[in-house]
Amino acid sequence: MLIGKEAEIKGGATMVLDKNRRSDLGSQRIIKTFWRFDVMQWHELFPKDKPPSEEDISAWLGTETAGIWKDLITTCQQRWKARSRLTYSVCSGKPGWNLKLQKSGKTLGTLYPEQGSFSVFVVVPFSAGPMMQELLPDLSTELADLYRNADDFMKAGKWMMFRITRRETMQDYLKILAVKLEH
Repeated sequence: MLIGKEAEIKGGATMVLDKNRRSDLGSQRIIKTFWRFDVMQWHELFPKDKPPSEEDISAWLGTETAGIWKDLITTCQQRWKARSRLTYSVCSGKPGWNLKLQKSGKTLGTLYPEQGSFSVFVVVPFSAGPMMQELLPDLSTELADLYRNADDFMKAGKWMMFRITRRETMQDYLKILAVKLEH
């Protein structure tokens, strides 16, 4: 074990363990598996029978991204009275624990923790098409193009999956949710 040394982990992040086996990441479960951390995936660290704590999620996301994650959840709760629910997915594309944001039984989106970022899956109903067209100039070029090229999701609407690493992308997602909730 690399006690007292800096070790590079996947995604270019670093972790330092001291003699007391503590880490700036703060998660004991992650520390216990440090010897495999560079090759372990989220679903391996937290299998179905071991859900992650908020601290575990924050440690995996990293300090800056954890702040964005928490702000996004808080904003959805305050603005739309959304509920968040930790769920486990066996989907081969993004297996493991994720967080669903819901309002009145409608899923606003699903957040997937990643190292240094998180991905969002959202389905925009076809009925929101005209409003989304009006919104596109206010979105980043990347998200506007993603929407334009989005595929049909089980005849329910256009599905989008994108990574959030910056607050600007979070704001774009909130704009998309506002349109989605009107339909």
